[in-house]
Amino acid sequence: MVRALLTAAFLVATSAIAAPARPIVANPRAIVRSPFSPRRAARPLPDEAILSIDRQSFLAKRDYVDLRKAVTALLREYNPDQHFFIGTGRDPAPLIAALQNLGGERLAMNFPASNITGAWQPGGPVVPKIAAKLTPKLFGQYFKRLIPDAALRREILRGDRVLVLLDQSNSGKTPATLEPFLRAYLDSIGSKAKTAKVAFGPKDYPFWPGVTKISTGRFPEVAKYNQPSYEGIVSQYPRHVLGVNAIEDLVEQPGFGLYKAALKKRMQEDTELHRFLTEELGVKITPNIEMAVRERLAREEAQRQERARIQFERVVRTYPVIPLGSLKALIAILPVVRDRKRPTTLTPNAVRLANWLERGMVERRKVAEVDQAVAEQGPQFLTRPFVREAERALREYKIQPHDYRLLQEAALRASTNLSSVQR
Repeated sequence: MVRALLTAAFLVATSAIAAPARPIVANPRAIVRSPFSPRRAARPLPDEAILSIDRQSFLAKRDYVDLRKAVTALLREYNPDQHFFIGTGRDPAPLIAALQNLGGERLAMNFPASNITGAWQPGGPVVPKIAAKLTPKLFGQYFKRLIPDAALRREILRGDRVLVLLDQSNSGKTPATLEPFLRAYLDSIGSKAKTAKVAFGPKDYPFWPGVTKISTGRFPEVAKYNQPSYEGIVSQYPRHVLGVNAIEDLVEQPGFGLYKAALKKRMQEDTELHRFLTEELGVKITPNIEMAVRERLAREEAQRQERARIQFERVVRTYPVIPLGSLKALIAILPVVRDRKRPTTLTPNAVRLANWLERGMVERRKVAEVDQAVAEQGPQFLTRPFVREAERALREYKIQPHDYRLLQEAALRASTNLSSVQR
């Protein structure tokens, strides 16, 4: 009996020694959480800036929307289940703040990397005095300081997620130059973690080889993150040159915490962000949160419809000769104005308007469908596909109320008896 127990113990011990070390797998669904708060959503923030630091204003709603769009674009390409984000230097601080509000320090961190191009350049000379100091040992000291929790540090650096070097840049140089030193450190600790290099930048600027660019054209506020109005104020750490500045000088600045806290308030009332997290990333939420989101969406839709009604009434007041019931009549005249022998009462501008109506409406919907949509949706139908484009047409064709009146008169005659309109 004793011999059997000893044999079993020996087999278990030897199998444990022989088994290869398995990577630490993060629990993906526990990393990202929706910050949506029903309590916060019930008291919406103003559209104006909600934070002021050193006489600089931050987080106006339109600026926040740019940031949210940038973060969701990033997470669509680099799913947090499989990636950890390392902000390189001061410029990507707002992006890292947003990511940390979603997943805390398990999802993103800032890493000092100012002027690292002085140490390494592709095809250029290595500066021995600086490069010699950027050893794996030095990187290990920085990671211990920046991620003091040993278990979290091990999960990030030895896990199975890709380490994404993230920046906001005009060239992508910082991720490109930092990556070789990071790779050397990972190899020194036996990590199999892979790396990637990503930067938000201008569409037409050339980027360093190997760096994936996400154009800031869709979110212009993000293009400002490398400017002094952001860089020196909301960055987590001051300018810090690896191998030159002492690691003890790396002290967090208060602006980052203030910005991150104010940003969280915006995120807590953002139903679009919540929808992205739950529908596209599969983040789980509690039923009461989902109900609150639906209520918020219903209120937003009611507000949108009210704005549409006000906009429509403004247009009708400006051009009182085009009431809702005239849409079908206006479309009825289109076959007439297409003919070479147009009614002599129609001005060239009126004909242009009629042609525009044909392109914009008839090609997409049949007359009966348009008539039904107007009856069912009222002003909302005209506001989105019609009034907005009509205002553009007004500017382009210089349409006057007189032209509308001529069109309406001809259209009414055509709808009553098409043959009564002289061709």
